[in-house]
Amino acid sequence: MSAAAVYRRLLGYVRPYWPIFLAAAVAMVFFAATETAFAWLIGKIVETIAPTDETQISGEVERWMPLAIIALFLVRGIAQFGSSYGLAYIARKVINELREQVFGKFLRLPVSYFDARPAGELLAKLSYNIEQIAEATSNVVTVFIRDTLTVIGLVVYMLYLSPPLSLFIFIVAPLLALLIRFLSKVFRRHNTRIQESMGDVVRITSEVLQSVRVVKIFGGQEYEEKRFAESNERNRRLTMRLVVSSGLGGAATGMVTALGVAGVVFFATLESVRPSDLGDFVGFLTAMVFLMRPLRQLTGLNATIQRAIAAGVSIFEILDEPEETDTGSYVPDGRCEGKVEFRHVHFAYEQSKGPVLHDIDLYVPAGQTLAIVGRSGSGKSTLVNLLPRFFEPTSGEILLDEHPLRAYSLKALRDQISLVSQEVVLFNDTIANNIAYGALSGADREAIER
Repeated sequence: MSAAAVYRRLLGYVRPYWPIFLAAAVAMVFFAATETAFAWLIGKIVETIAPTDETQISGEVERWMPLAIIALFLVRGIAQFGSSYGLAYIARKVINELREQVFGKFLRLPVSYFDARPAGELLAKLSYNIEQIAEATSNVVTVFIRDTLTVIGLVVYMLYLSPPLSLFIFIVAPLLALLIRFLSKVFRRHNTRIQESMGDVVRITSEVLQSVRVVKIFGGQEYEEKRFAESNERNRRLTMRLVVSSGLGGAATGMVTALGVAGVVFFATLESVRPSDLGDFVGFLTAMVFLMRPLRQLTGLNATIQRAIAAGVSIFEILDEPEETDTGSYVPDGRCEGKVEFRHVHFAYEQSKGPVLHDIDLYVPAGQTLAIVGRSGSGKSTLVNLLPRFFEPTSGEILLDEHPLRAYSLKALRDQISLVSQEVVLFNDTIANNIAYGALSGADREAIER
C-alpha cells in the first residue's frame, strides 16, 4: 500500500466531521493572516519612529497602533485555540473509531490468525500504533494548513515589497523539496522498525504477566529479564537512529534555508534591489524572519507523517484481513442430540509441514463421554478444535446429528457447544457474569442455574 493511499484512507475517517474541520480551517486562516499582519505592523512602527519625508505619520495612526497589536494577538490566540481544539476533537474521534474497528475485527478474525501472531504484537498495534495516527489527523493537519497559509501570506507580502529579493525563496524551495523526499523514505523505514520493536516489548511483557507462576516455579526471572532488556535496548537504538536522522535532516534543512536568507541579506545591501522605504525594508526582513518558523515546522512534519503512515499500514493490514467465513444457514430447532461423526478427516496447519490429522474416522453416539489420549503434539486439541469450526478440515467432513458442520451457521453451531479450556480464563467482571458469559449475559440466577 502506497503512502498516498494510506494517507487518503486515514483522511477518509475525517470526512464525517467536515463542519468542525471547516471551522478549524477558517481559524487557521485567521492565525496565518496575523503573521503577515504583524510583519506589516512592524514596518509601520518603524515608519512611526523614524519617518522620512515621504512617510509622515499622523498622530491618529500612532494612537491606534498599540490597540492594533492587542487586537492582533487576541485574534491570534482565539484562532489558535479554535483550530487546535477542533482538530484534536476530530483526531480523538478518529482514534476512537479506529480502535473500535480493530477490536471488532479481532472478534471476527479466524482463530488461525491469532495462532500465527503473538498477542503482545496485536496489543501494541491497538494501543501504540493507533496513537501514532492521532498526530497525523491533528498536529500534522494543523501545521500543514496553518503554516502553509502563513508561508503563502508572507511570500506574497515579500513579493509586494521587493520581487528581486523574494526570488531567493523560489531558488531554495526545490532544494528543500528534494531533501524532504529523501528524508521521507528514511523516516518511514525507521518508524516501521520502531513500531515492530515496540510490539516485541509488549509481547514479552504480556507473556510474562500471563505466565508469572510458570516463570517463578521454573526460575525464569533472569532469562525473562535478559529477553526484555534485549528487546527494550533494540527499541532504544532504533529510536535513537530516528532521532539522529531527524536531527541531521533538520540541520540540513536549516542550512538550505540559511543559504536563501544569506542571499537575501547580501543583495539587500544593494540599493538597486532593496526597498527604498526603511519601513518596507524592515517589514521585508521581519517577514523573512517569520518565514523561518513555518518552513521549519513544515519540513519537520515529514517524520510525523512517515510515523503515521507506517502505523496506518499495520492497522489497515488488520482491517483488510479476511474474516471468519460463515456460509452455513442451518439452525437446529432446540438442542442437538449430540451425535458426532468424523468421515475421512484430514487437516494440516500448513501444507509444507505435512498433515496433523490423517484420515480420521470417528463416531461418538449422543450422550457418550469420550476421552482422547495421546502424547503432546499428536493432534488432540486440533481434533477438538474442528468441532466448533475454529479450523476447517483440509478434506473429509464432520457431522453433528447427521448434518455437516459446514451446513450450520457458526452461531447456531457454537450455541450447541460448551468449552472448558486448558487455560483458565477469568474476565475482569463479577463471578456471576463470568459464569453467564456470552448468551446468558444479563440473565437472572434461575436462568443461569437451569
